[in-house]
Amino acid sequence: IEPSACRMPLYQGVIGDAVLARARWGLGGTLLPCARNLARAHAAPEMKKRAAADAARRNTFQRHSALLRAARQSGDDSRMTSAVEAARRDSVPRHVIDKALSPDNDAPQLEHTVVELAARGGVLLLVSARTANRTALVQDVRRVINRHDTGSPTAALWAFQKVATFAFPVIDGVDTADLELAAIDHGADDIAVDDAGASGDGSSPSSLTTVIKVACEGEDADVRATRAASGLAKDFDCVVPLVETTYEPATRVVVDDEEDLHAASRLIDALTEVDGVDQVLTNIDYGGC
Repeated sequence: IEPSACRMPLYQGVIGDAVLARARWGLGGTLLPCARNLARAHAAPEMKKRAAADAARRNTFQRHSALLRAARQSGDDSRMTSAVEAARRDSVPRHVIDKALSPDNDAPQLEHTVVELAARGGVLLLVSARTANRTALVQDVRRVINRHDTGSPTAALWAFQKVATFAFPVIDGVDTADLELAAIDHGADDIAVDDAGASGDGSSPSSLTTVIKVACEGEDADVRATRAASGLAKDFDCVVPLVETTYEPATRVVVDDEEDLHAASRLIDALTEVDGVDQVLTNIDYGGC
């Protein structure tokens, strides 16, 4: 076998050129080891992207399933309707929604929890997750930290501020400005107008519904957002929207060391793949990097 059979130009197309190489060099249908390695290397980035997307999608489904089960157990019809609408906006399939709302679903109740971490370069992280076993989640996070040899548990919430948000649909015949003013009267700190896809089965958008996204900030953000959501629903005779809570960095840090920045990015990517993790929040100022 000539050494040129393993050169890059011949295998730029990976599989297609590998087949051509087998025919050219008479290898009897056996793919050369160098071609196999090249094919794996070529496919690795795409496989990693797909795995990350699948993990994010799975965690989104788990989060909405937990919210739907909690709404069903509360017996509040308006809360259940809001949870279903929120799940559909995030393209949760109908069968996942139906399973979460089924009385036969005895899955353990998932609770929201936050794991606080620090990494090199002054980086702080919040791992936001929904889990039935916080101990198991912390152990999974520790395994990720040990595998990447960076990060450690520490107090990090002080560097973030709580933000509670909800989406309120714009009703036919009601001016968007009126909704915004009403939201401000009920204590909203920030308002944005957006278009959200609404679909019957949650799998593909069939129509676009304009919504206003309302946010409240501070330690009592979730309380004020819940009060604002209830007030808007009462004013406009609508279903009470679902309130969700997240965190945003109060101040951001610029990581000057490129190695520290890459280490933190790899750690964040790995943490997002842990089962039950909704999102990993950081105080990194990427704009200043």
